Amino acid sequence: MEVFIVRELARRIDQSTKPKVIVNCLTPGACHSDFAREMSGIGMYAFKAAAFVVARSTEVGSRTLVAAAGAGEESHGEYMADSKVSNVAPFVLSNEGAETQKRLWAELTEKLERIHSGIFQAV
Repeated sequence: MEVFIVRELARRIDQSTKPKVIVNCLTPGACHSDFAREMSGIGMYAFKAAAFVVARSTEVGSRTLVAAAGAGEESHGEYMADSKVSNVAPFVLSNEGAETQKRLWAELTEKLERIHSGIFQAV
């Protein structure tokens, strides 16, 4: 969902006459954390075993955050993983994905406008 919203926001920023900002979205990947602190039983052990095998340190995961914050125009509206612009799922680029993107944007803006009228005037 985040990818669709960021892509639509970037598209609207590009069409706007307002000052431009770069927006992108990212994943730090699976990182070691206290995410499972509330889990118990076999689920906790399974989660911790999987994390042991695939998770990276939070320091390594945070590198993508830093890379995204400092990324240039090539990252605008893009998805970043492992500190670089990465491919999105084919669905995102499909016609159905474009429809989903428009629908999600409409739903989000409707809800946010109810909370704070005029919130999207800056875009």
